[in-house]
Amino acid sequence: MTKPPGRWSAFWHFIWAQLDDVILVVAGTVFAVGSFIEPVEKFLHLPDDLSPVIVGMLALLAWSQIRSRGEISRFASIWKSARTNLFSLKFPQEYLDAQTKVSHSYFYTGATMQRTITAMREHLIRILSHNGTVRILLPDPNDERLLEMIAETHPNKTAESIRRDIRYAFGVAQALPNDKGTVALRTINFAPSVGINAMDVGFPTEMLMVQMYEFKGKAERAPIFILEKDDGHWFKHFAEQSDRLWDSGTDYPREKSSAADK
Repeated sequence: MTKPPGRWSAFWHFIWAQLDDVILVVAGTVFAVGSFIEPVEKFLHLPDDLSPVIVGMLALLAWSQIRSRGEISRFASIWKSARTNLFSLKFPQEYLDAQTKVSHSYFYTGATMQRTITAMREHLIRILSHNGTVRILLPDPNDERLLEMIAETHPNKTAESIRRDIRYAFGVAQALPNDKGTVALRTINFAPSVGINAMDVGFPTEMLMVQMYEFKGKAERAPIFILEKDDGHWFKHFAEQSDRLWDSGTDYPREKSSAADK
């Protein structure tokens, strides 16, 4: 095991790292003191017109630079760690809170939606009661080769279980009350690389929850992150990707008519 550096080692490391500033402080202090003490002034051969105030201020400036360098180093360290604070290994609380508030529109695309449709059912009913829109885009459950490809990337799914989960999600969506609002279902014929939950896009409370589909991850597929309008370019990036994915889909047969068909 590596022995931690001692006090003197840490001290000399600090001195070496700040060597230029240390020299300025020492030189400024010596010249400032020498300007007041005649023997020292003569020893250093200081010019008569050298102002001790100016020298002292230069020494203070050097000391301030040392402190500023430390603050900059701490800020850089915090910034580096903050770059990845966006990512999570589980669904963020902000996403769970947003589910209970979404009222205007909801879009989902992903692998199966088996868990999400169960958790979102009551919230989808609320959206529809407000004449909102629910759009769901999933892989085609009748495309055997596609389901096998998706199963190959998933740690604990088979083609048959994926087919069952997709049909379950579509079945729950088809059974939603459709006297108000719009329910639209579509399928794609390629394996999704990302899961997206888009809530109330175009409204003040708009939010995206994005889940990247890692290859055969051992736990929840990650990273997972939240994007809001203040995130600017990246919110727009994934919102537009949601629209492109939806446009690439094919309408899924519905068991009964809905507001989307009227």
